[in-house]
Amino acid sequence: MARYVGIDVGGSSVKIGVFDEKGNLLERRKVPTDTSKQGANILPDTAGALTDLDDLLGVGIGVPGPVVGEEVFGAVNLGWGRFNVKETFLGELGREVPIAIENDAGMAAYGEYRQFGGVKGPFVFITVGTGIGGGIVLDGELYRGFHGAAGEFGHMNILPDGPKCACGNRGCLEAVAGANAMKRRLKRKLRKQRSSPLRQGPITIKRMFDAARAGDPGALETIDETATALGRALSMVAGTLDPAVFVFGGGVSEAGEFFLSRIRQAYEAVAFTQTADVAFEPAKLGNDAGIYGAMEAVRHAG
Repeated sequence: MARYVGIDVGGSSVKIGVFDEKGNLLERRKVPTDTSKQGANILPDTAGALTDLDDLLGVGIGVPGPVVGEEVFGAVNLGWGRFNVKETFLGELGREVPIAIENDAGMAAYGEYRQFGGVKGPFVFITVGTGIGGGIVLDGELYRGFHGAAGEFGHMNILPDGPKCACGNRGCLEAVAGANAMKRRLKRKLRKQRSSPLRQGPITIKRMFDAARAGDPGALETIDETATALGRALSMVAGTLDPAVFVFGGGVSEAGEFFLSRIRQAYEAVAFTQTADVAFEPAKLGNDAGIYGAMEAVRHAG
């Protein structure tokens, strides 16, 4: 049987989806991400997991770093510098097959775009978790930008004197509205809040949202602050791209309408009039968005 393969390279594991020629998922595979030796074993291990697949129609690979052409320009969490992913992977695979290489968030964006049935107008996918990122689809094609950095929403500077970001700047959206930032702010609030179930045990995003739904003031305030930052940032994106839809993925966004409605309210309060009615939708593919997007990228490659 002829098959496509979608690969999502993550910091702890490499997720692999095997699909039929119509794009139906047949099976999932997983390979541990070996970050020793500056990640030198990651692609060989991944190629080794495909040795039983003889009739490959194509392989899509999403990597956690900026991509231009076939090159990744570094992936810090993996220990990678700049190199040609396609050339390296095919060398390990030992045969020629069509390859598509993109940033992992871009692949997830493209997977969601295809799942939504090909939205007319700019399609913006944003992931909200420990990090904040995403991807943009324009006229049915994933938009990379000139430097391969399109969709790096987490590094929009929204608070110039704000907390320091992992990128070295201060006040990036990720440093203000990412999961770790939310937990830090909540801990500060709980020092002044005498009564809260969150004072006992570790603070997790799930516990924070559960407490907020039950009316906990510190949790509610933290979530509203986060929604305000996201809404304002997205109003800037909308003023540039005029998107048809914002689709939300990632761990924090799994809180559903409770969170999305707050982001939408903050967005509508500051958005330019013509873009105020952009649709806000939860992602459909969850953790499978990366493998689906990688498969679709190679399946629909020109």
